[in-house]
Amino acid sequence: MIKLIFENASGSYKDYWAYKEVSKRWESDIDYFTDENTGEPGAYVAIWYNKKDNDLYAQFRIEKDADGLWVYDETDGDMLINDSIELDSDNGTIDDAIKSCFYYFHTRY
Repeated sequence: MIKLIFENASGSYKDYWAYKEVSKRWESDIDYFTDENTGEPGAYVAIWYNKKDNDLYAQFRIEKDADGLWVYDETDGDMLINDSIELDSDNGTIDDAIKSCFYYFHTRY
């Protein structure tokens, strides 16, 4: 008998090159959540200058709804960045959006 194992094609964000590059210099936190109103998943991505001192460098919010995934840069406001990242917002996963946050951070900060 042959057993086939299928892995999510997107893989874990921890395997993504941009996450590894950012992790060389900064700490990060990923907090998953479920929206109380819609029941849809989401996540916060925080990248720290100095986590011990609570010195936040950048923060992103990922939301999902019936129309797809939405990624916001909350660092200096609440800016939708879907047009600035490569993300299939209709078929992507939360991990895909997390990867996009690390790519965005790596290329812009």
